[in-house]
Amino acid sequence: MISLLRTALLLALLGLTAGIAAGFFGFVHPLFDTIANFRLHFSVALLIGAAVWSFRCSKAPSLVFALIGFGGLFACAPGLPLSGYANLPSGGERVYRLFAMNLLWNNPTPERVFNTIEANDPDILYLTEVSAGWRDVLARLRQRYPNSFHCAEWQTVGGSVILTRLEMDKKGEFCGDYASLGLTTLVIEGRRISAGVVHLRWPWPASGPRQIATLKPRLGRLGADALLAGDFNSATWTKSVRDFAGSGRLNVVSGIGPTWGPTLGPGNQRIYWPPKFGLPIDNAMVKGAVKVVSVHTLSRMGSDHLPILLEFVVRD
Repeated sequence: MISLLRTALLLALLGLTAGIAAGFFGFVHPLFDTIANFRLHFSVALLIGAAVWSFRCSKAPSLVFALIGFGGLFACAPGLPLSGYANLPSGGERVYRLFAMNLLWNNPTPERVFNTIEANDPDILYLTEVSAGWRDVLARLRQRYPNSFHCAEWQTVGGSVILTRLEMDKKGEFCGDYASLGLTTLVIEGRRISAGVVHLRWPWPASGPRQIATLKPRLGRLGADALLAGDFNSATWTKSVRDFAGSGRLNVVSGIGPTWGPTLGPGNQRIYWPPKFGLPIDNAMVKGAVKVVSVHTLSRMGSDHLPILLEFVVRD
């Protein structure tokens, strides 16, 4: 019996090691980039397994597995809620707020979302997975945020919206297929800031990489200053996120942490995956004069995604 358990544990450790390694081969096939989404979970599980192996079996193999686990954790650092920012506002410098959230098309608590937005009073809203069920809430939000930009996906589900009380220049607005990327321009302190709301598909078996390939020419024409955020359906450390950022010469904002987990059950009876054990697939990117002051997630409110609240300044 003991021998059987040791064999099972060894196979599990080897499988976790293979999973961590496979995630670095997204350049070969998108399947490996989807596997990379779970690198953090594989790494933590491998460290726990290595500790058990060390206690019950031998030290040498467990050290190798532990080093691989720590290496996987290190590679996940940008997606962990650990980073601080040195861009503290100076005297007289205004701090702006961005609220970004995948609303979930059939969210059972839209009123809670509205109340949270009202309480945090952001300057800009990036909202994805907008459906017909959000029509009333959006109408109320437009009273507070008179400038808006809408990318529709199809029929009544899946659109993306940017709402703001800041000046918006609508020249050259862009909507990618299926609302993969919506771009407009905000004018903040005399600067033209490329504002983008993102909603990509998973790397595999969906078509995320093909969407990114299609968007690369438009991303390459972004202005010198930009602020993009949304649901990338890829973790912060994945090839998909790196490719997207690289195409627009954007800097990925680190320190947001896990934002998504699966849900079970209908309506108000849903069982939500604990946020701390989710995937950091909602991301933000900046460049140029947009300097991040702070970023964190807010509490869950009816969606399988946590909202992001990002504070920034506009600085030469």
